[in-house]
Amino acid sequence: MQPAPEEPFSNFRFDPSRPFEEVLALSSTGEVLYTSKDLEDKLEANRNADGIVEIQSLIPNSLLIQTNPEPLEVIGLDERFAIGNENIEFPFSAIVNLRFSWLDTGSPVWCTGWLVRRSSVITAAHCLYDAVAHPTEPTSGKVTAYPGLNSLSDNPSPYGSWTEFDRWVPYEWIYNGQPSIWDYGVVRLIGTIGDRTGLFGFREFNQINGFLELAGYPFDKDSSGQQLWSGYGGVTNLEPRLVYYSNDTYGGESGSPVWENGYPTCQFCCIAVHSRATGDGISSNGPRVTSYFLYQLLYEREEFRLYQEFLPLIRK
Repeated sequence: MQPAPEEPFSNFRFDPSRPFEEVLALSSTGEVLYTSKDLEDKLEANRNADGIVEIQSLIPNSLLIQTNPEPLEVIGLDERFAIGNENIEFPFSAIVNLRFSWLDTGSPVWCTGWLVRRSSVITAAHCLYDAVAHPTEPTSGKVTAYPGLNSLSDNPSPYGSWTEFDRWVPYEWIYNGQPSIWDYGVVRLIGTIGDRTGLFGFREFNQINGFLELAGYPFDKDSSGQQLWSGYGGVTNLEPRLVYYSNDTYGGESGSPVWENGYPTCQFCCIAVHSRATGDGISSNGPRVTSYFLYQLLYEREEFRLYQEFLPLIRK
């Protein structure tokens, strides 16, 4: 067993009987998520005939489903398209505009996220904790979530606003130099808006044969971050924990869902969380959702719970 780490771990309620090698994630309320010995048994029920985990999306019967337009060319000029009134249709209803301010600058910013449980939104970890860009105050301020937000729609905010009550970030992201493969986290909201918006699924994969779709709130299309845009691309490279793709992206889309458009057995199942552009002018990348942290967090923290206390993550 490793020795107990120094600050800032004093804020977290570690189990002294569990080794630190089993820590998966830390929460803003001081909770600690450990590996689960029976997680594999839980996943077995969601494996397809090829042994791939597929957690299906959930679409309320009352919610319209977006009819996908014809795929665009993968390579060429900017080929993103604006989402108009379809923001009230699934899957765009389950894409979330996350607004917050960094504590060191006070400047309001935004990221993108996607609902995967009735009160849980997946986004990029660097939207929640970024000690590289904000070394003195690495934790972002409390998030306000706007599902389906789109100023280009006749109904620009169909599901209102929802406040964060806690967040979970991978242990490896916080204390191991923010590696790209761990660039995702979960924000849980005060309320169960996912019952109305629908929920994305997610899946493992060995290869991608079709078009990848990515939707979010790019800064270059709207400097206020309130326009929802989508676009297609293809896989350019694949690593065990990262996927690279040619979708056009920009700042503000961190945390966007990436899914294979029209995949037959898991149509709206995300395969990655968009992180950032690679800088080569060819592709962007995001961590694949094949992580015990993600699976276990969603299994064990599925139900809505309200916390009265907010304890930010602190790095000294």
